[in-house]
Amino acid sequence: MEAAGAYAVLAVSAAFNGSAFVPLKAARRRCPGLRDEIFQCYWTLAAAAVQLATAPLSCALGQEDCLLFVPLGVVAGVCCFMATVCVFAAVWHLGVAAQPSLVAASFVSFSLLESLLVLDDAVKSGWLLALALALILGCSAGVAYSKQSASAGGQDPSLEVSTLLSDAAPKADGDPQPAPSAQAPAGALRVGVAAAIGVGFFGSLVPLLAKLSAVEEILFLPSVGLGLLLANVLGIPVRLRVSRALGAAAVPAEQWRSVRGTGLLSGGLWGAGNALLNVGLQGGVALPVASAIYQCSLLVGGLWGIFHFREIRGSAPILAFFVSAAGVVAGIVLLGSGMQRKE
Repeated sequence: MEAAGAYAVLAVSAAFNGSAFVPLKAARRRCPGLRDEIFQCYWTLAAAAVQLATAPLSCALGQEDCLLFVPLGVVAGVCCFMATVCVFAAVWHLGVAAQPSLVAASFVSFSLLESLLVLDDAVKSGWLLALALALILGCSAGVAYSKQSASAGGQDPSLEVSTLLSDAAPKADGDPQPAPSAQAPAGALRVGVAAAIGVGFFGSLVPLLAKLSAVEEILFLPSVGLGLLLANVLGIPVRLRVSRALGAAAVPAEQWRSVRGTGLLSGGLWGAGNALLNVGLQGGVALPVASAIYQCSLLVGGLWGIFHFREIRGSAPILAFFVSAAGVVAGIVLLGSGMQRKE
């Protein structure tokens, strides 16, 4: 695959990733108090199905070893599951504004460290790399500011993962309130930040393990699906038992039925985004650059909030969002200029 095609594939992967949780907006309105475990169960099943579907697709395209079992892929699937668990914790403790930006920053930072320390990629220009990181991390904070400004102005700031996954009380119109973390104590803030960093850590391990597996990334994906299924079978019952032990009520049977379609759609979109991320890596894009493009899902979620849900309003928050988006894109370009992949 040519470089331009690989970058285009990564851009599409970011679009899928940023749209993955949008279907649950309707589910949250229809089913107030939706439990995280319900969403994660359906999400994991659909995400695993998409990864597994790449095996017959590879066989149909004549790919050799299309049914190859890769142990590191199973580990990567478990990492996907753990990243999702951390998403829920981060959303609950940080609320709607800071969580996605912290996740993007930690994901890109961990990917860069892994590229330099594990994959032994080289730095072509240290100052370009430093400027790129400053732009990406700083402008991610700018996206958070645009969301927080909309919230302070009285608008509903619910965007992508955040409000959709928070265990929030419904408003009179059926929309969920933001997670009650705006007045969170220091302990809750520490837990939320640690969880957001955990999302970046576990999430960045997935493409890293694909590179370390010494097989083509497309052959890595079916084993990721197996790992997701294994984690789902073992992890969801554990999560439900822990919730009950902590005093949560039993999950109503109606919740399992009412969100089946939206939960499966959400996981399917994420699964497609993850598959395309690996295709882009196979096309030769350096890991930190691919990860930065993939985390442009943060911007995609913001666009959904502005143009579809009308959740970011007012000239100042919208201007802050688009300026920050431009800064993130500029940072990615500089990051690509500052990195050199080891051949």
